[in-house]
Amino acid sequence: MKNLFITLVVLGIIGIVACQSGQDTDAQEEPQATPQTKETTSYNIEDSVKVIGKKAAMTTFKALSAEVIRAIRDGGPQHAIKYCNVRANPLVDSVSKSLGVKIARVSHKRRNPANSANAYERELIKRYIEQLKAGEKPSPVVVNVDTGYIFYAPIVIEKPLCLTCHGVVGRELSPELHEFIKQHYPTDSAYNFRMGDLRGLWKIFVPKEKVS
Repeated sequence: MKNLFITLVVLGIIGIVACQSGQDTDAQEEPQATPQTKETTSYNIEDSVKVIGKKAAMTTFKALSAEVIRAIRDGGPQHAIKYCNVRANPLVDSVSKSLGVKIARVSHKRRNPANSANAYERELIKRYIEQLKAGEKPSPVVVNVDTGYIFYAPIVIEKPLCLTCHGVVGRELSPELHEFIKQHYPTDSAYNFRMGDLRGLWKIFVPKEKVS
């Protein structure tokens, strides 16, 4: 039962942790996609960027998960939230450097203000939301910027446990946890999501030399 409890809490807190991955973009900012940015048309380049992007997203998720589990064992769920508030960004930076990319997550309903989607990303999110409403499965896209490519992948809420930290307040998201999150993210808007909703985007900048 103890292991099951830890697993449930980890899956809920991962939503909080992952939303911080782009917090320090001012210190190491990648080129921004804009509505005028062209999506790639070369299959070979796009395929290579997608492989790199998917690997970066999975590696980041696994690394953050391990940190959350360790923090929970050290001091419980609230300790994990506070710990990852400080440690998540350095960890994401470390994964970014090891893979030679820049990893972040963005959203139209962000927890951390630094993870707010820009104009192009909001349009992409709108497109993905429309596809989901039509019963279609949104796919990753790659956009070409001056010094490389940006890999975007949709983040869709597909498991009920994701709603532990992002669901409807008073239903999946308890008022107590909601208030605790607000203490760390006063302008949080990353809640009242439902199953099947688009949570946001993985945003991974891949330099041209990685695929040239």
